[in-house]
Amino acid sequence: MVRRVALIILCTFSCFATSAASADDIPKAAWKRPIGQPLEKAGTRKPALDSGHIDDSYWQGAPVGGFGAGTFSRTFRGDFSRWHLQPGVHRYQTIYADQFAMFQKSEGDDAGTAKVLFAGHPNNGSLKSWGWDYPVAAGDYAALYPKSWFDYRWDKFPAHVTVEQFSPVLPDNYKETSYPVAVYRWHAENSSNKKVTVSVLLSWTNMLGWLRGYGRDFRGALNEGNFNRFHSEKTGDGAMKGIVFERNRGSKEANAWDGQMTIAALESSGVEISYVTTFSPEGPGNEVWDSFAKDGRLSNSNQPWLSSGEPLAGAIAVRFTLAPGEKKIVPMVIAWDLPVTEFGAGRTWLRRYTDFYGTSGANAWTIARPRLLLILLPLVLGMLVKRQAASFAARLLPFLAILSNGSLLLLFVLLIALNAPALLGVVGSGAILAAILYVLGLFVGTWILSASMPQARGVLALATAARNFGAAPAPAAGALADRRTNAALIVNAVVGLILSFIAAGWLRRRAVQLPGNSAFVVN
Repeated sequence: MVRRVALIILCTFSCFATSAASADDIPKAAWKRPIGQPLEKAGTRKPALDSGHIDDSYWQGAPVGGFGAGTFSRTFRGDFSRWHLQPGVHRYQTIYADQFAMFQKSEGDDAGTAKVLFAGHPNNGSLKSWGWDYPVAAGDYAALYPKSWFDYRWDKFPAHVTVEQFSPVLPDNYKETSYPVAVYRWHAENSSNKKVTVSVLLSWTNMLGWLRGYGRDFRGALNEGNFNRFHSEKTGDGAMKGIVFERNRGSKEANAWDGQMTIAALESSGVEISYVTTFSPEGPGNEVWDSFAKDGRLSNSNQPWLSSGEPLAGAIAVRFTLAPGEKKIVPMVIAWDLPVTEFGAGRTWLRRYTDFYGTSGANAWTIARPRLLLILLPLVLGMLVKRQAASFAARLLPFLAILSNGSLLLLFVLLIALNAPALLGVVGSGAILAAILYVLGLFVGTWILSASMPQARGVLALATAARNFGAAPAPAAGALADRRTNAALIVNAVVGLILSFIAAGWLRRRAVQLPGNSAFVVN
């Protein structure tokens, strides 16, 4: 029920938000450049540097992806080109089927205008039916990490559209900051006196199996066994819809090139999602472009296709109509679950986000869902309130702290009530003792290791001991669906909460304020 309510709230907000500015006011400090405009006198690589040095030219852009999750970048001409999905391996290659495109049509016009939002075109003859070569300088690109913006201002598009790109890189938060997800928030505003239909297309290649080897491009890509599937999840009166990119594996254990990827968006009243589950990125692309260029819709094709070595791609399109003067904000996400990293000697490690979403490599949709629903909405509301009423936001903070603590308490009560039989079953099983040893081990271990940082020592120890519960129920419920797992999580959370309060009191008694400032150290 909680998830359904959150879904309904976000659908309502994303479709009917009219008070926000069209582009979140791009900061003046952001680096800005006309879309696709080459740099003047950019220079070249120094002749003295050998071939081992990297020079990808100036076509770059701000990356997306959480810390340790792998990243990729969309350059300021609009193509996805820079790939750091595998630690220590730098790849720079434009994937032409990975694109955003836009369709717009004013009421009463005979035809609309469709264009790939990339100031360039494929150099290999692929997807030749698509409308390439977005006009150079028809808008601006801006970047101020962790955000970047494309502000599209082409005279053939009657509505003004801006996309804001970011990943959840949050201060003092290494949980959500580690998530492998990119959010694209589309702001559309119709300042004309006619209705305007807008549709945004996102196409993506199934890149599973592409991370083998350590070369600087994808010539070693493995496509065999890849397949795509359409997925839809009911959200009250609407749905979260998208494409899940999969791969048949030889075993249940994921390799460094195995996992899952997802592109998704929210459908609700006034917002329509259409899709093509699978198409060939090496062909002319008519199965995608012909219908999209006609009216902004895709064909909803869901033909099964298992790759025998050829690359596969899929696409979704989000379509809506703006009345004169109307504004809309529509989010889209790209998420990936590539849990294993492999280094040169063959050693493998698990990425940080697997602490919260498991190691199966099959949770891209689960990762994408809360980014559309639970992170995007608070960020939007928080930024809007802070921008419009900073003093009000400061006064609101104490009340929000009370509300947050009350919500946590309510969560505990509901979890205990709903899982009472399973909780009774852990009595005498050793689960309580295991939770005590786990929390104490985290606290004591961090306390010892952080001895050289007296000002941060207490915070680090307490935060480490109390970590993980907030994110753990989501993957546990989605991937395991086991009341015993929920019981173990609740036991650990209750024990952790009690021990954290005791530890906080102990730290408070040992705290000494540094002379001349407001900082504290713990003796």
